[in-house]
Amino acid sequence: MKLYRTVDPCAKITYIANKPVGAIEYTPLHSIPYFRTKRRDALYIHCMYVPKRYRHRGVGSALLDSLINEMSKPNKLFRQVPCLMIATSASKIHGYTQVGLFKHKGFRRIEGNADVGLVLPLSDIVKDVKLDIPSSKLRTVKEHGVKIFFQAHLSVLHAYK
Repeated sequence: MKLYRTVDPCAKITYIANKPVGAIEYTPLHSIPYFRTKRRDALYIHCMYVPKRYRHRGVGSALLDSLINEMSKPNKLFRQVPCLMIATSASKIHGYTQVGLFKHKGFRRIEGNADVGLVLPLSDIVKDVKLDIPSSKLRTVKEHGVKIFFQAHLSVLHAYK
C-alpha cells in the first residue's frame, strides 16, 4: 500500500456489461523495492489476468493497448514525461497465452531471464533493453473463482468474484 500511495493506483480493469473480466497491474520498475535497478524509464507489468471464459475475446489486448497508449504520453507515474519501455516476466505454464499476446503486441525477449522476460520499447531512443529483472517462481492457479481487492486512499475501488 505504501507503494500505491506513493505512485497512485497502478491497475486497470476491463468490464463487459458492467462485469469485471480482466485486470492488469503495473508499477514503475524503479519503485519496486525488490528490484535493484538504475533505470527510471521502465514500467513493469506484475500480472495480467483474464478468466478462461473471457480469453481470446480481446480483453487482454484491450488492457495492454490501454496501458501502452497511456504510458506513451506524459503521465504522473513518470513525473509528466512518457515512459520509454514496458517490461514483464511471463511464464509459459498451464495453457496461459500471455507470452503470445505480449509478443503479438511487439514485446521482445530479454536474454538472461529464466522466465520469458519481455520488453516493449515505446521510443526509438531506447537503445539498451537489458534489465535486471529476477526470474519469478512458477506458480499454478486453479480457477475456482478469483477475488481481486484493490484499496487506495482508504476506499475500496473494485472487488469481484
